Amino acid sequence: MTTLEKSAAASTEPATTAVAATGVTSEVGTEHHDALDDDLEAHSVVSSDSEIDEKEGPGQLNQFQKRGQQQTGGNAAAKDVGIEGEENNKSNELPELSGWVEKTAPSMCWCSAHERFVRISEKQLRWFENDKEDSRVLGHLDMDLIDVEISRHYGPFAAPHRTRSCCLGRKSGGLGELLLGRDTRSAFSICPVGSKRVFEISLPTETEAEAWVSCIELHESRSVKMPNGGETVRKDNWWRSSRISPERFEQVTATGDVLLFRSKGSMPKLIRLASGSKGRYDHVGLIVKLSGGEVGILEATGGEGVGLVTWKEFVDNNWQDLYPELALRRVFFHRSKERCKKLQEWVNETLGKPYDLTVSKLMARTSAPTPVGEENYFCSQLCAKGLKVLGVLPEDGMASTQYWPSTFSARMAPIKCNEGCRFDQADLVIDFSLGDPKRYVKKEGGGKQRDATTNWG
Repeated sequence: MTTLEKSAAASTEPATTAVAATGVTSEVGTEHHDALDDDLEAHSVVSSDSEIDEKEGPGQLNQFQKRGQQQTGGNAAAKDVGIEGEENNKSNELPELSGWVEKTAPSMCWCSAHERFVRISEKQLRWFENDKEDSRVLGHLDMDLIDVEISRHYGPFAAPHRTRSCCLGRKSGGLGELLLGRDTRSAFSICPVGSKRVFEISLPTETEAEAWVSCIELHESRSVKMPNGGETVRKDNWWRSSRISPERFEQVTATGDVLLFRSKGSMPKLIRLASGSKGRYDHVGLIVKLSGGEVGILEATGGEGVGLVTWKEFVDNNWQDLYPELALRRVFFHRSKERCKKLQEWVNETLGKPYDLTVSKLMARTSAPTPVGEENYFCSQLCAKGLKVLGVLPEDGMASTQYWPSTFSARMAPIKCNEGCRFDQADLVIDFSLGDPKRYVKKEGGGKQRDATTNWG
């Protein structure tokens, strides 16, 4: 059974329409922040003594003023900044499809088939271990990065295995197929152009298979190819990692998302080891979308404490070159004007607070109130606290000091969230080789000094 989901933000309750002939259900999706191509509804920014406009449409948020503390980027001048929220997103016109399928894992000698939960949305095809919201992503095809062709193995125009031009010379089966034979009446192959890898999908009926093929072809037809995106298929196990260009990062990220950093050096390595065997990241920042759509990173760093640096300043100084990997973990929740107002007030109070990472902090199991004026933070504690202010993480749950940078990675255990909130099932690695080479080129002489992400060592 498959589920065809047409996303729209008009209702909080999905409207469903059964299609009896195929067993396919059409749903209206309601989740905010899900569409890669959606433009965020910008909230106007008004002076701090103005009232919030309660009229229909985007709400208006008060400004917060940065304290006269030095920014992470080294800019000591205070300026007014407003956090953008989103009351309503434009609906995504592309249909979404999800359901259980039989997916073939190709090999040289054997063809193994596994039941997988597969979802296509936002021009991306993902497959998972199960249909739970926190299920691990096992594979990923991004049609904005790669060209895909479909080979049907059913119907009057069926193509035999490995004979169509798009799949010529590629492996979609092995010895198991030759010995046991396979019923291909409801199977089709997804053939990424430039790769020898083929992904074969089988469904109970041809009608269901054709629903999947039609949906994939529609998403492919709407794709906007990234520069150098074809290079993706030349990387090892390329389908196992989700990559986005830096331009796409700026487009899709929103207030409340987290930015994960993997740093060089022995101390960052120690932080990764301390967070467990799957620890991949050693620093984290909270994304705040500023007025005008500019992306800001709220972070706590070793020398300067809590500060706000814009993404523009970050890349203008080539700070991305300091990190072997940067990744976005998207967070899905309703970004109401009330939530964003609370975050603005908290950020206003928190900017300039000192950095502090101690053993006693790490030993704390529950959140305890800190005397006013004595607050201090390390990076992941700051991020966790910000998400509690936004109502994503439960206030009475795990202490903010118990969150490590890698805790926010999809590679780790699922994060307990409040109802209606969840983290994306994958870390989106920001691949600068996919970006505009004129913008993301290393500049002669470097730029400003980047503050150390920790004061240990």
